[in-house]
Amino acid sequence: MKKDIKLVSTGIPGLDEILKGGIKKSASVLITGAPGTGKSIFALQFIIEGAKHNEPGLFIASEETIDVVKEHARSFDFKLDELEKKGLITFIQQQITTKKLVSISTPLDIIKKKNIKRVALDSLTLFEYFHVAGEIDYRKEVLEFILRMKEAGITLFATSEKSLADIDDFTYDPEDFLFEGLIILTKIRKSSSFERCLHVAKIRGQDHFINIYPFSITNKGIEVYPKEIFAPRISMRPRFGFERPVCHFLNFTFFGSNIKVCLCVLFLSKYFAAIHPYFDTNITVSHMSLFTRKINISAKCLQRNPAALQFF
Repeated sequence: MKKDIKLVSTGIPGLDEILKGGIKKSASVLITGAPGTGKSIFALQFIIEGAKHNEPGLFIASEETIDVVKEHARSFDFKLDELEKKGLITFIQQQITTKKLVSISTPLDIIKKKNIKRVALDSLTLFEYFHVAGEIDYRKEVLEFILRMKEAGITLFATSEKSLADIDDFTYDPEDFLFEGLIILTKIRKSSSFERCLHVAKIRGQDHFINIYPFSITNKGIEVYPKEIFAPRISMRPRFGFERPVCHFLNFTFFGSNIKVCLCVLFLSKYFAAIHPYFDTNITVSHMSLFTRKINISAKCLQRNPAALQFF
């Protein structure tokens, strides 16, 4: 008989549904993404959720001062000051400019003293300032931190930076393999704008959905939309199995001179845009423009060579 897994809420509306109930208690989860994707808010919201349910939380800041973190948190409806006065949220800053790494005993002492249940580390850059990312010493430091948190019964959320936002060209870093969970935050291009999206790459020992879901950041924080699976735009560099033959067909028409073929492709492009979410309408319009130009060129060729009409 399978042992029941105790899950805790992440505090991110919609995310618990994707995780099929929440995150495992005492799990370690890494939130990674490019700048502006909401990593710090994600970690803070996780701590706020625990405090609302009388689970004391510890937020460890490494690149920003505590005052800046609090000021940022107050821009949301988190009721931060109220929860902090009750002793349910504690902030500490690990100074990285002093060139001296604060001992892990500091957060451990606070964890024992205040019966901390949740910890958020923002971010793993704390370790990168003292060790080259990817080297054995860096991995050992990160792994030791994860293990010490698990021994203390802590559910850990940490953030890390990614220089590449394109989820299709995502490159995994060494720390991505050390955490039990990995959640990728990104911004995906939709025509002339961008949409924030989320992908749960892994949660070790726990079932979850692996689609790409859009999310937004409002005055209430982050909200994920599990009912809306993100539909990427069509690309001339195919990324999905069904797109490959279609895109090859579209590319082929650019080199043909048959007007009927161009018109057929023009019709098919509109048809696919209407019935399939993977075809972005705006991108299809750009294809139509190319087809129109091709038809005009073909028409001029026919004027110079009327005998070609016998093939229509």
